[in-house]
Amino acid sequence: MSQMNAEFEFESELEDEFEDEFEFEDEFEDEFEAEDELEGEYEDEFEAELEDEFEDEFEFEDEFEDELEDELEFEDEFEDEFELEWEDEGEALFGWVKKAAKAGWRWAKKNKGLLKKIAKKAAPLIATAVGGPAAGAVARAVTSQLEGELEYELEAEFEDMATAPLSPNETLSEYLAAGAAATDSESEAAALAGSATTLAISERDRLYLEAMLPHLVRGVSVLTRALHRNPQTRPVIRLVPSIVGAATRTVVAQSGGRPVSRADVGAVVGATTRKVLTSPRAQAAAAQRHVRGVVTHRRRKATATTKAVTRAYPAARTTARTGASVGRRPVRRTPTSMPRTMSRSRTGRPYPTRASAARTPRRSTVPARATRTGATRRPVTASRRR
Repeated sequence: MSQMNAEFEFESELEDEFEDEFEFEDEFEDEFEAEDELEGEYEDEFEAELEDEFEDEFEFEDEFEDELEDELEFEDEFEDEFELEWEDEGEALFGWVKKAAKAGWRWAKKNKGLLKKIAKKAAPLIATAVGGPAAGAVARAVTSQLEGELEYELEAEFEDMATAPLSPNETLSEYLAAGAAATDSESEAAALAGSATTLAISERDRLYLEAMLPHLVRGVSVLTRALHRNPQTRPVIRLVPSIVGAATRTVVAQSGGRPVSRADVGAVVGATTRKVLTSPRAQAAAAQRHVRGVVTHRRRKATATTKAVTRAYPAARTTARTGASVGRRPVRRTPTSMPRTMSRSRTGRPYPTRASAARTPRRSTVPARATRTGATRRPVTASRRR
């Protein structure tokens, strides 16, 4: 009886424990629902202001696409220069960076006022999606103060961004961002932007911020969807890899190896977004990086495809070799089995395996004995022949 009472008490304790866990899950779900509602409010407010205030001003999409197409035409113009020797490639690369810089400056100058108005709502939106409601409130209230604290780090990032070499992952990130800005599907744009987010972060920073990657991807997806719903704001999606890369490098530099919280990452991402969209120098650096990344990825892709085709399908022989003739390889057949009465010795010579009895006569010192012949085959020497 006492054993049954103990079992009932244990079951009641388990039920109480599970009830506490379920209550915790409900609180967790309520928190996510509150974040989603807050993000939805920011998205609706962001879309409404874009539609009401900028209906006549958002006319730069075609201009940006024409600008980008004009700048990408130099890939064909410099195709012969890129195929020169290594010492000549430096001059072609210098001209390439210079032309991309001019494209970034012109694009940023044309849309200076427009990007500032977008940053007013885009920065709190992505900060809320990454860091939660607390980071969104900080981004709305003390954005200028936060930018002042990060001024030195962000300026250093944007100075290096324009001319820093790009890894294959970073060029692929810029290429995916261009695809997200060009596609007509909102879900496809969010997926491409999420992939571009993970590729824009270096491998070392990605390992350090591994726990923050889902929040970063979620924040970028929310911002991409909000920008993609209005066709006139889609070109801003091209700057997403530059924003994410600069923000993550700033977070890692400020942390000093200590763990970082979600709110801290969200606040830095929001401040970086506002900085990129309001500073002409940062806009030019981000646009230049985007053009360099897209062109470099296309060039690497074309080179890799050419090498793969050349290796898989070598060039056919155009002239016949003199004296060459078509011949058949000799067929060598090995017997599958040997006769039952024959076997092979270690030297490869056959010897009989069937033996018969024989009697050796008596000699002076050796008595007579019976032997079996055929079991072994000793070589015949000259002394035996005698």
